[in-house]
Amino acid sequence: MHGTTLQDLKLVLEEWDFQAELAPITESLPVEQLTVSLEESGLRMVIFFLNDLLKATMRDSELASELDKEQTDFLQLFIRFPFDLQESAYPDLARLLLMINWSTPVGAFGLNEAQKNLYYRQVFECLDNVLDTNLVADAVSGMQYYAALRFDLLKAVATGEKTLAQILVELESEGSRKEAFPGYDL
Repeated sequence: MHGTTLQDLKLVLEEWDFQAELAPITESLPVEQLTVSLEESGLRMVIFFLNDLLKATMRDSELASELDKEQTDFLQLFIRFPFDLQESAYPDLARLLLMINWSTPVGAFGLNEAQKNLYYRQVFECLDNVLDTNLVADAVSGMQYYAALRFDLLKAVATGEKTLAQILVELESEGSRKEAFPGYDL
């Protein structure tokens, strides 16, 4: 259903100098996703339509055909950070994510404790299956920037290398706490 739209997005992203590849999510599902290499941070972003994924995984074909009739779909941009999380760091990490999200203008960072992963995502509502590819490309660019900006800080806390208290003390001693978390009143 959305193959052409993802293909159009791929072309726009390539015009913006991103490396993008359109491929099936898995060999067993007839659903495509767009994978974008974020060279600045070494991360990868996957982009897909939620209804396509839902339809492909539904056992009930009647429900799947109902999704075809939907006039609204959601395009998800998703980055998973490639490091292992220490469960003991979850409280610090959750607070750090709150602080980071306060000043991040595109998307939001999150923690999935059950799957033990840290992610960054943005979701676009596509009414009448219309997608502004330039707006999405702009979001990809912004997410690349913020993922790279926050990578080392997130990794330090998530892996237990540093506590949030240690980081805040360091930022205070450098006089850069307000710069690191603008507008966040601790």
